[in-house]
Amino acid sequence: MAHSEIYRFSYTRSAGMKRTYDVTVNLVRRDSGVFAYEAWVHAPCGDIQG
Repeated sequence: MAHSEIYRFSYTRSAGMKRTYDVTVNLVRRDSGVFAYEAWVHAPCGDIQG
């Protein structure tokens, strides 16, 4: 059975327009010991970039 953990945090760029993005990472550890992940970045204008 796979074990899944979801992490959410804010990230602020240190260069350019210094926008803050909301980041979501879904980390899965499979029975074989292999890790897999999916990540989503929510931009300030409401767009989702994957």
